[in-house]
Amino acid sequence: MTHFNELHLILNKYLKWNKSHVKCFTLIMLALIVKQTCNLSSASKALPITCLPQSFYRRIQRFFADQYFDYRQISQLIFNIFSFDKVQLTLDRTNWKWGKRDINLLMLAIVYRGIAILVVSPMFNASAIRDYALRWEIETLFSCLKGRGFNLENTRLTDPRRVKKLIAVLAIGFCWCYLTGEWQHDRKKAIKIKKHGRLSVSLFRYGLDYVQMAILRLIGFGKKEEFKKVLAILRKKKPDRTRAL
Repeated sequence: MTHFNELHLILNKYLKWNKSHVKCFTLIMLALIVKQTCNLSSASKALPITCLPQSFYRRIQRFFADQYFDYRQISQLIFNIFSFDKVQLTLDRTNWKWGKRDINLLMLAIVYRGIAILVVSPMFNASAIRDYALRWEIETLFSCLKGRGFNLENTRLTDPRRVKKLIAVLAIGFCWCYLTGEWQHDRKKAIKIKKHGRLSVSLFRYGLDYVQMAILRLIGFGKKEEFKKVLAILRKKKPDRTRAL
């Protein structure tokens, strides 16, 4: 689809991969947003692409096994999207268990408007995690990557190199959804404030639901307006405030 191709071009300004690898990265990110799960078998059924879901699932597996990632390029993409000036770093770990395997991720992120933006690849280092206190912002990030968003713990990946690649895909998807929620709240329709002063729904969740809707309306009904708006956010252009008919 034309607008998916535009997304490929936006990402490849930074990734600089061949066309098929960028397309695979893009389709995986879109599938994770639509299905909101990191169970790759389930995510492989999310998009109406030409190959069978089983074939796409094997393609995803090969991608995480074989594709080389330069995590500096991922970080550069995220820095350019947000245009950070001064940054405050936060570091913490998240962990879960799959079968007999313990998965420990140590993540470095930038504090931004009450949340943390992951810009550096996760580090598998259980011995270092005791040295850092818990931070609210990065705990909020973890909740977005896990049960309140992408359900990271549902992945069956356990190899550290493959999990790092999955986190890189999620990092870009997370930033896209967060900025979409920020745009909606600031410029389109503000989220209601609860009595205790917090938003009734997080900016990330607000944006995730909108990006998911934009993808589904594009692939299901050929409705382009919402997807054009969320693409503009990745291009760092302000979408117009008009609603699609």
